[in-house]
Amino acid sequence: MRDYIQQVPSNPSYALFKGQNLVHFIPREHIEGRDINDIAMNLKDAFDNNCQ
Repeated sequence: MRDYIQQVPSNPSYALFKGQNLVHFIPREHIEGRDINDIAMNLKDAFDNNCQ
């Protein structure tokens, strides 16, 4: 995955690919300390915008 993501991912992080293209990435610093519902909505929005 590190070959496809320019920012070096650390755990936890989320990456959404469409084919071989990275279309959405949430790094660790945007996950830690955030409410799980906010993270879930971010992932849902990314999926809805990129996977229709």
